[in-house]
Amino acid sequence: MAIETDTSLGSERVVRVLNQQLELRGALQRLRTDNGPEFRAKPLDVWAKKNNVMLFFVEPDKPTQNGQIESFNGRFRKECLDQKWFTTLNEARQTIEKWRISYNTKSPHSSLGYVPPEVWIKRQPNNLQSLYL
Repeated sequence: MAIETDTSLGSERVVRVLNQQLELRGALQRLRTDNGPEFRAKPLDVWAKKNNVMLFFVEPDKPTQNGQIESFNGRFRKECLDQKWFTTLNEARQTIEKWRISYNTKSPHSSLGYVPPEVWIKRQPNNLQSLYL
């Protein structure tokens, strides 16, 4: 849905991107994340309480608890990041955004009945209820 590309991402930045996604996709009920400092920081906790979102954290050393994002990360690395050596941050942002758009609009996903995520989301009665980061 969104990929934020930078040299580092703090909790305030994560909150900003989540707010953008809420505006585009509607209410969110659950958010599963790893234990990175950007997810454990107070701004995300405050945001979750304000928006009635339940936070679920993957237990340390248990990546299978967030299998969807682990699968996505592998595909993202193989199909995008490993394909090019980025010389500037702007170049990385442009390349990654093009890949994200293609991944969400053209690439069929077996877990979604072999349709792209954007097609699948439009078919759902509540467009977005759970999110994995």
